[in-house]
Amino acid sequence: MSRVFRAMTTREWLAVAFMIAFPLLVVARHLTIDQPNEFDYFFLVVTAIVALILDAVIVALIAWNVSRRIRAGRH
Repeated sequence: MSRVFRAMTTREWLAVAFMIAFPLLVVARHLTIDQPNEFDYFFLVVTAIVALILDAVIVALIAWNVSRRIRAGRH
């Protein structure tokens, strides 16, 4: 796995960093609402779940692409 990390490009690192930061920013935004109601909490949970699923899929695709590049000798 460390070979994958070392072979990642700057663009891939930025994509992973954004995908980690985005759900945190969504949660932080919802936690700053003055008087949250049930819908706010429901939206927060749904948004967090969808963001985590999308993040997992995209990170897996990035890791797969990097590992293919390593096997092809283009790292």
